[in-house]
Amino acid sequence: MALATSGRGVHNITTTGAKHFSMGTEIIMPGKEIPLHRHMHSEEVVVVQQGSVEAILNDKHQVIGQGGMAYAPPDTWMSFKNIFEIPATVLWIFSTPGFEEYVRETSVKKGEAVIPFTPDELTHVRKRYLQLIELSAPFDVNYPSDID
Repeated sequence: MALATSGRGVHNITTTGAKHFSMGTEIIMPGKEIPLHRHMHSEEVVVVQQGSVEAILNDKHQVIGQGGMAYAPPDTWMSFKNIFEIPATVLWIFSTPGFEEYVRETSVKKGEAVIPFTPDELTHVRKRYLQLIELSAPFDVNYPSDID
C-alpha cells in the first residue's frame, strides 16, 4: 500500500487495481476541517475511524463519533470539521474511481517534505479536477495545503 501525506493527513494513493471504487484516509487535526465541497461524479461514504467530527451534509448538521458514518449522494454539499481536542481520522469511499487522482496530485509520499502550493498552482489543480471535487470557497482557499 502506497501512502502519501498532504498538509491535512495521510492518504492511500492507490486504488490497488479497483475498477469500481476508490478509497483513502485523511487525518483532521483539532480545529481543522475538510471544507464545504461536493462531488458530482460519485456517491461518497465517510467513516470516522478515530475521534469525532462535526459533519454538514447539505442542510443537516451532526456530530459523528468513532465508528459512525455519513453517506452523500452525488451533488451533496458536505464538510467535516474537527471541533474536538484530538486528531480525527476518516476513511472516504467513492462508488466511482477518479478522486484518488486529485489526492495524488495534492499529496506527497509519507516522509517527504510538504511544500505548499502557490495560489496559482492550487487554482490550476482545482480547475483540472473540477469534475471530481468542487469547493464552495474561492479557488485561492489554501486546502489541502493547510500545514500545521
